[in-house]
Amino acid sequence: MDSVRLAKLFRDLEELEAAAEKVVSSQEKCKLYEMNRRKSQEALNRLNDSHSPNVVWACLSHQFFKVPKDGLKTAIKSDMNTLTTEISSLRNDIKRDLEDLRKLEGKDPLKGFNLKPLTRDEVSAVTGIY
Repeated sequence: MDSVRLAKLFRDLEELEAAAEKVVSSQEKCKLYEMNRRKSQEALNRLNDSHSPNVVWACLSHQFFKVPKDGLKTAIKSDMNTLTTEISSLRNDIKRDLEDLRKLEGKDPLKGFNLKPLTRDEVSAVTGIY
C-alpha cells in the first residue's frame, strides 16, 4: 500500500472513531441526566407527602440547609424541566450523530429510528375510531 492510501485510511478510521466516541459520550451524558431527573422526581414525591414538615433539610453543593418546602419544590421542578429539555436535546443529537456514523460506515440509515410518539389527541382520535 502506498503512503497516500494509508494516510487516507488512517484519516477515515480516525473520523469513524471520533463519530463513535461522540455517540457514546452523548449516551452516557443522557444516562446521567436521566438518573438526576429520577432522583429529583423521588425528592419531589417525598416533599408532596402530607406528613412532611413545612421546613425541610436539603443538601445543596455538599452543604445542608434548612429551607421552606414550597421553595424547594419550585427549585426541583425547575431543575427537572431543565433536565427534561437537555435529555430531549441530547436524544435528538444522538439520533443525528448515529445517522452520521452509519453514513461513515457505509450502512443504510435505520428505518423507523426517527419516529415520534403520538400525542394524546392523536391517541384519543385513533381509539375513538375503534
